[in-house]
Amino acid sequence: MAANRALSQAWQDRQTRAWLTEKLAGDRSFAIRQLALERLARAWPDNESRSVVTERALGDLDRDVRKSGLSMLARIWPDEDTLTLLVDRSASDPDTHVRVAAVEIISRGWPDNATHRMLLDWLSPEIFCRFV
Repeated sequence: MAANRALSQAWQDRQTRAWLTEKLAGDRSFAIRQLALERLARAWPDNESRSVVTERALGDLDRDVRKSGLSMLARIWPDEDTLTLLVDRSASDPDTHVRVAAVEIISRGWPDNATHRMLLDWLSPEIFCRFV
């Protein structure tokens, strides 16, 4: 993993980007996929990377990779599209840990009154009981 980190920090070129994207798509290790996702988002904060990060946040088999994807989206692309995706994940991800992480990310990144009301609605008894 240290090699992955060093490579992506020292060489921010197309070849390294392609290598990280390949790791995201096919590495068996969730830790490698998670690190590749974070490095890709930080080194290349463009629409191409955003698409890849979104894909992993929605569809990776490992919950930690999905949580990392959500976190990277909020950190690198904190806009309405990201908020909409986070709200969706807070209600529809198959894993409770990811749903809770989505709510935590929303509360940190969007501390406005509308988001506060949305979170209170999400945590209402009838909704809360569906997710625990």
